[in-house]
Amino acid sequence: MHDTPRFLWRGLHLDVSRHFYDASDVKDLLNAMARFKLNRFHWHLTDDQAWRLPIEGYPKLTEIGAEGVDGQQSYTVDDIRDVVAYAAERHIEILPEVDVPGHVTAALAAYPELGNRDVPGRKVPEAPAKTWGVHNGTLAPTNKTMEFLDQVYKSVSDLFPSAWIHMGGDEVPDWEWQHSKIAQEAARRLLGKSAEHLQQFFSRSVPDLIKKRNRTAIAWDEAQYLGGLPQDTAVMVWRNPQAAWEATNAGRKVIVADYMAYYFDKTSYSLERVYDYDPMPDNVKSMNDTMRSLVLGGQGEVWTEDIPTTLEVQLAAFPKSLALAERLWTPSESIVSFADFYRRLKLRVKDLKEMDVRFKELSNYDYENARGPDQQALRVSLASPSAAWKKEEEVAKAASDKTGAHVEPRAHVAASPQDSSASPKHSRFLLKLFQHRHRRHVGHALFAAV
Repeated sequence: MHDTPRFLWRGLHLDVSRHFYDASDVKDLLNAMARFKLNRFHWHLTDDQAWRLPIEGYPKLTEIGAEGVDGQQSYTVDDIRDVVAYAAERHIEILPEVDVPGHVTAALAAYPELGNRDVPGRKVPEAPAKTWGVHNGTLAPTNKTMEFLDQVYKSVSDLFPSAWIHMGGDEVPDWEWQHSKIAQEAARRLLGKSAEHLQQFFSRSVPDLIKKRNRTAIAWDEAQYLGGLPQDTAVMVWRNPQAAWEATNAGRKVIVADYMAYYFDKTSYSLERVYDYDPMPDNVKSMNDTMRSLVLGGQGEVWTEDIPTTLEVQLAAFPKSLALAERLWTPSESIVSFADFYRRLKLRVKDLKEMDVRFKELSNYDYENARGPDQQALRVSLASPSAAWKKEEEVAKAASDKTGAHVEPRAHVAASPQDSSASPKHSRFLLKLFQHRHRRHVGHALFAAV
């Protein structure tokens, strides 16, 4: 049988900044990925809550900057090289992410001189953030910052052979820049604009630093709207499919990580929702072959604000990753139904058991009565805004007013197709959610019954 995948990028993401998972935990995840032909591992190594990556010349990053909610923990150079080699043996490429110029509280705690220190009344962080959400701290547009970033991406390129490096670029507040005379002057000098446009400077400069190492940058989708982003920077689409259309229309490559289906840490998102989501966005399907080819594939996301243990990481990732793997490999015209996939999945989860990988038991999805392909299968639908959604907006606004940082509601999920008002369990989930944030595959051989 000759067989090739529908998409070249078939990935899984793990956030190790909110909670830490050691190298052996990561290798267990890679081992399971390889079994189901997932070939990209997105390693989210830095954020407001911790910096887990050693950078030559900046030792405090993995001392002060690594002091997260679960203590001081980070990877060594040997850890990273071991994981990279382990992944390569399994034909998995690791995408490292160092998120800038926002999400940098941990870095600013380690090296305060990288921040906007002239902002009146600004309190210099003494430690990484211990709360979730978007924090105001941003890198200052200074020579010292650029020297730091140059060394960061040099170290990253030395440790990771990937053709790609993720630069973040998401959820960047401009409040500090607007209140910093140094930032205001830099904006006028560098951009001829006011300080709220300073992300353009970082969107232009960071990909250049990455390109200097013969790598290509990837940024979260909001970066494409703010100006300055080089045309060859790929976009990781997480907020809505429209961003994929706009990126491909601009000639950019795209990886789909839509939070409405591929955020695996969201416990109310069903297995069926993952399977029913076509990685090729609807608004790109109607474009020509050249434009469609810019969609490299997709990946599942495991954000770990509410996932403190390796067990919970595995329960979030599996078996949803198996549903994702089939959709990324199998042509859409070969997809029969969720019920068809579910029948085969019940046989294939034995692979996870053999690898001692924990997964959410299928009975817990309540799909034992899923009907055949000629009938409508059970599904979770999106509904009109509910009372829970409105409450989430109110809580997010209150949090914004209290912290001075912009916090926005991150999702709207109905508890059931019949009732758009969420149950108490789903309401609690919604209230926490704002804090975060290949060719025809005959017979679905990837998950064929054996």
